[in-house]
Amino acid sequence: PFLDNASHYPAITSNENLSIIDIESNIIPKDSSKVYQSIPSDNFQKTKTLNYLATQNAQVIVVSDLEEARNKNLILNIIPNAKFLKVDKAGFFEANALENTLRKDKLNYLVLDSEKTIVFLNSTTALMSQLSDFNIQLVMLKQSEVSDMRYRVLRLIFPSITDPRNKKGVNDFERHYEDIFESKPSRYSELGFDVTLDILLRLSQNSSFENTINTVISEHPHLKFEYQKSNDSIYSNNGIRIMQYHSNEGLMELD
Repeated sequence: PFLDNASHYPAITSNENLSIIDIESNIIPKDSSKVYQSIPSDNFQKTKTLNYLATQNAQVIVVSDLEEARNKNLILNIIPNAKFLKVDKAGFFEANALENTLRKDKLNYLVLDSEKTIVFLNSTTALMSQLSDFNIQLVMLKQSEVSDMRYRVLRLIFPSITDPRNKKGVNDFERHYEDIFESKPSRYSELGFDVTLDILLRLSQNSSFENTINTVISEHPHLKFEYQKSNDSIYSNNGIRIMQYHSNEGLMELD
């Protein structure tokens, strides 16, 4: 990965047209190259989640720990009537602020736009205290691991680049990896395996590589590959799932 501003992707020169399969880098395509961004971006995860919320007959309330929510412009562009609430650094609302914003005649989506664990814990405690009077669901714009119990109670909605229900496929991969390398796979070992397998399978078809990119959606142990053309030089993998915790029944896919 070459995502930080201090890193520079190695220059690649060739007399042939190039297809570069990208796993989270800052590479810029040249005239003779096309870049296939194999991992869905954070921005696409957020956008797809917000687009789902926008199609529901619900009130959207954004909770942040900053004077201005991190993703305010993106949220308002998709959901212009979203309301915004601020919590303090410990994750507490001002007196009656939450109750006065919630509506009894509609489902209330509470979008948590903060990365602080303490904010998550204290704000969700406040939300759970209102469940008997209001219909509330928690929404996160990025996948996160904090408290499975709270996720279930608040029926969390979140985007995921992997399928959290596919435990057998993931466990089988981890077991085989540990047998060969005597260590647990890193995140990039997992993603790199799926990306490489997907590319090799596409190259083995009786069709051009680019045609398979345009026509074939594929799934492997960790990733789903659903490429869409962003411009003449870039294809992006938009294989995102919108998931929801469904009481004690586990997870369900919404979109």
